[in-house]
Amino acid sequence: RHIAYFGGVAKAGGRSERIAGYEQALVDFNLDPPVIWDYFDDKISGLNALKELHAAHPEITALVCNVDMVAIGACLGISQLGMQPGREISVIGFDDIQDAAVATPPLTTMAVSPYQMGRKLARVVLDRIKDPQMPKSISSVPAELVVRETTGPVG
Repeated sequence: RHIAYFGGVAKAGGRSERIAGYEQALVDFNLDPPVIWDYFDDKISGLNALKELHAAHPEITALVCNVDMVAIGACLGISQLGMQPGREISVIGFDDIQDAAVATPPLTTMAVSPYQMGRKLARVVLDRIKDPQMPKSISSVPAELVVRETTGPVG
């Protein structure tokens, strides 16, 4: 019920769209108002920001993280506070970087296919070279939820 959006500072497309989806899900499921905790997307920032977030919002039981690196840092912060990621606070990342699978505990994440994204980007660049006046386009690639050990019911 108490879910924060955690990490990132830019208002760029990907993050803005993730935040919009997060906010809409809170409305759709009649959950608490949004808590958006801006912070840099690296492990040390995630660790420090988690402690600040927990001090300001001890009711938070889940984090939707902007990227896996900040999620891994948040898990470290949760552990340093004497809690266990996936029990007291669930954590989900985004990207499915290699470190996500070997983190302690292994990180639940949304996996995107960098290969597919690269192919789409290459097609767009080649099309723009052929026709520099072509209209802007928006592309999407599917994402897959990879459930590991950082999510679960509140303990």
